[in-house]
Amino acid sequence: MVFNDAGGGRDRAGVAGLTLLEAHGVAACAVAHDSARIGEAASTLATGVISEANGLALSLGAVPGRTVAAWLRSLPEVTHTTRAGDDRS
Repeated sequence: MVFNDAGGGRDRAGVAGLTLLEAHGVAACAVAHDSARIGEAASTLATGVISEANGLALSLGAVPGRTVAAWLRSLPEVTHTTRAGDDRS
């Protein structure tokens, strides 16, 4: 998941959820507020620069200073798998 750090926001609201998400096994990072428009995924992908990441995202290469686009290009392709009890096709 990719968020915008919102320049820190009140009580670091822009990045406060990164640790919580990691506790639930979710890799997440935030881009610098001055690198992408808040709430606009296209802007985040086009120009977003990672400012912070949780440990899981760091282990996948989401390091501060790297662009989101470069990070995503570096990730291996994942194919859909179905878990027992998953009704998606």
